[in-house]
Order: sequence, then C-alpha cells, then structure tokens
Amino acid sequence: STLLQYLWYGRSRYHIHSPFVYAFMKQVLRDKRRLYDMDRIDLQRMLLQKDTTTIQVNDLGAGPSNQQPKTKQRKVASIAKSTGIPKLYGELLFRMVDNYRCKNILELGTGLGISAIYLASATKHTGQLLTIEGDEQIAAIARKNLAALNCRNAEVMIGSIQQRLPEALAQMQQLDLVFMDGDHRYEATMAYFDQILPYLHQHSIVVVDDIHWSAEMTQAWNELRKHPDVKLSIDLYRMGLLFFNHDFRQQLNLTLYYW
Repeated sequence: STLLQYLWYGRSRYHIHSPFVYAFMKQVLRDKRRLYDMDRIDLQRMLLQKDTTTIQVNDLGAGPSNQQPKTKQRKVASIAKSTGIPKLYGELLFRMVDNYRCKNILELGTGLGISAIYLASATKHTGQLLTIEGDEQIAAIARKNLAALNCRNAEVMIGSIQQRLPEALAQMQQLDLVFMDGDHRYEATMAYFDQILPYLHQHSIVVVDDIHWSAEMTQAWNELRKHPDVKLSIDLYRMGLLFFNHDFRQQLNLTLYYW
C-alpha cells in the first residue's frame, strides 16, 4: 500500500545530509514549541465541529466519482470533520509561513477557513493571504472564522479556481507560498501549477494537499516532483512540499515521517 511504501522509504533527520533539509526538519517539521494563536485556532475548530447548522453546498471540487458540481445539504460540523485540515498539518503550515517569513500567500480551496487561519495568523502583521472558495455559503463561514481570529490580512475570493485564479495571480504578482487544496483532479492540479509557476521565485514553497488521496492525485504529485523547476520535493504522506531553490545542484526527492 501507499502507506507501507511511505513507512519503508521515510527518513528521519539523522539520515539527511542536505543542510537545508536538516534545518527544515529541525526548525519546522520537528519544532514542538507552542506557537501563538494555537489555542484560539483550536477553539475555533472545536466550535465548527459542534456547529449543527445545515447549509446548501455547491460542490465544485472533485473526487474519483465527482465530475460534475453537486448541490446538497450538509451540516457545518460534518464539513469541518471531513474536510478541515488536521491540527498537525495546520500547525505545520503555520510554522512554514513563520519560519520562511512568507508574505504573499495563495490558497486554492478555502473550505471553512481553518487552513486559511493558520496561514494568515502566521503572517498577520507583515503579509497577506488570498484564498479562493467556490461555494458562497462556505466562503461566508470562512470569512467569519477569519474575522473571529482577527485575520484582517486575509481575503476570500468567491468562484471556481479556474475562473478566479488569473485574477488572483494578477493581484498578488509574486507568491511566497501556495497551498493547493481545491480540485483533486489530475488535469486541474497540473493546470493550476502551470499557471502559478511564473509567479514563483527560488525561495517559494508550493504545498499540495491530499497527494495520496486518489490515483489521480498520486499521479499529479509524482509528475510535479519531477518538474525541472522543482529542486526539492518532500513527501509527508498527506502533503507534498515543493521547493525551487537553485542552490541545489541536483534534484532531490525525499519522503519523511510526520505524525
């Protein structure tokens, strides 16, 4: 299975020889410090997971059997539990933004806004987050959650990623970190990466969520990590991280433990 392969090939920091990767593991991946705003984010997550409000959801995302938008009723709590970013990975996003001082952040797929809160909170006073959400009611909840955490540096753009991404890129000009969690289809993932690529620089980070969620996403991830502009890729099983630093003399693809 994919998980067994991950366990077999995963490496600890004691097997890493790259100074950049070693520093990443020590300062970001294995950093156990309790960072600011974590208690407030945990509380907001808990409130969402207990929210029994029912909303109409227009699903623009994709799964193996989801090729057309579907409208259905769902409870906010159900959405929070099934699609909300896990605490472990949310805090990882926060530490990456904080450690690498990312100022211009783009998120594809806002959901209820929990991942957006981690991203925006880490750069609250110095940077900006632009996040795209296809469903209007979900976007409204995300905006409330961001406001509750005083994330005034975050903007939620409503519409499909396909429609709004060109506008978002024109608005931001340059991207320090991109979190791709919007459309879990191979063609969409590759197309969005191609659109984003001209706006990246050698210190940019692209985070791809749910890389082993489906065969399509695994295929997309395997191709992205071999892209000639990608100098380092790190497979964390749930998430894949792409780095573009030209100081790497050759492409490095790693699988690391993270739980």
